[in-house]
Amino acid sequence: MMNKRTKELKELYIIGAGGFGREVSDSVRDISRAAEARARHGAASGDGMGADYGAGAETVAAYRIAGFIDDDETKWGSLVNDIEVVGGIEWLRSRGASVGDSGDSSEGKPHAVIAIADPQTKRKVAEYLDGAVIWETIIHPTAIVSPYAKIGEGGILQPYAAVSSQVSIGKHIILNGYSGIGHDAVLGDFVSVMSKCDITGNTTIGDGVYLATSVAIIPDTTVGDGAFLGAGSVIMKDVERGATMIGNPARRVA
Repeated sequence: MMNKRTKELKELYIIGAGGFGREVSDSVRDISRAAEARARHGAASGDGMGADYGAGAETVAAYRIAGFIDDDETKWGSLVNDIEVVGGIEWLRSRGASVGDSGDSSEGKPHAVIAIADPQTKRKVAEYLDGAVIWETIIHPTAIVSPYAKIGEGGILQPYAAVSSQVSIGKHIILNGYSGIGHDAVLGDFVSVMSKCDITGNTTIGDGVYLATSVAIIPDTTVGDGAFLGAGSVIMKDVERGATMIGNPARRVA
């Protein structure tokens, strides 16, 4: 049972029942366990539960996963990480639209997060569902986020991710485990940063950029919209819009 200091559980739908969706479901469960622990032991106990759980707060975030959403009909009704795949994108949209017809613009609408790494697919899903759902930002309890950083709606910060001071992050980003963003960096919407990436200070990354595992970007670098940075790439200079970069130092291959 949730302690009275804890918010009423938010029912959360995770869009994408693939590998990354399963990882996000683990993070959501960790968030809820951390929320319950803080509620039980007191928010001012200095337990280092992460940026989303401010000291002295009377309530903390907690979720119940209502189901996975996936357009693969063969998955419907099956269990993924003991969570049912309840339907597709259209099912979720219609559920939110029917609630919206009641008058209030947000009351009762489903809460959701997009657990899909491909930036283009994320954008299409977000644009289709905007207005029908409430986008949640998922921050794992072990993530470190500066109080002076800004993170847009629908973001996902996985275990041991780090966001430094004066960082600005757009909507629906992924910052996967052990990746870090240095001071004053700017990330656009729908950016996906895979594990162990190092985005150093004063870097600017455009919309829809994909950083594969272990990418490193030197300071004061700009990466254009829609670029793809291959695994292990070291970005030593500005990257053009839509470019595919690989290697150390990275070179353009497409």
